[in-house]
Amino acid sequence: MGLTGQGNFYLTVREDLQGKPILALEPTGHSSDILKGGFIALKLLEGTTFAEAQAIAEEIKKHVISATVQMGD
Repeated sequence: MGLTGQGNFYLTVREDLQGKPILALEPTGHSSDILKGGFIALKLLEGTTFAEAQAIAEEIKKHVISATVQMGD
């Protein structure tokens, strides 16, 4: 059975190594141990601008209340 971690995440727009926008789920507070200092990156469709990425992040924040990370054995 895998480990499951549920906690508070901050959704932000970051720039990837190629200079393109990505959405990043960053654990906050006591949740930061879940990903050992890392974050979950959501890759966006080619051509998505930073302004569009920000709008997507704001829309997601209206509807999502938490995130769960489940790791395999």
